[in-house]
Amino acid sequence: MNKNVDFCTILLYKGKVAKRKVRIMKILSIDTSVEIAQVAVLENKTVLKEIHDQSKKEHSETLMPMIDELMKSLNLTLDNIDLIACTKGP
Repeated sequence: MNKNVDFCTILLYKGKVAKRKVRIMKILSIDTSVEIAQVAVLENKTVLKEIHDQSKKEHSETLMPMIDELMKSLNLTLDNIDLIACTKGP
């Protein structure tokens, strides 16, 4: 079996659950919708690591250093990221 393929029960179609092959994805998650900034890397549904910033600094000051720290701690580059997800709001 290809190690880049994960079997997940995720497809719900007309009330039926079907198994389908899903490519393992790394997701960079960014949340700046509240006072505490948060970044995380997920592999499918598993959080590999997350970092929070509770300082009084603006998110624009802390976001890029947080992402850099997170990526370095996991030995990843943006080339390893399949999807970037962010919150909308507040």
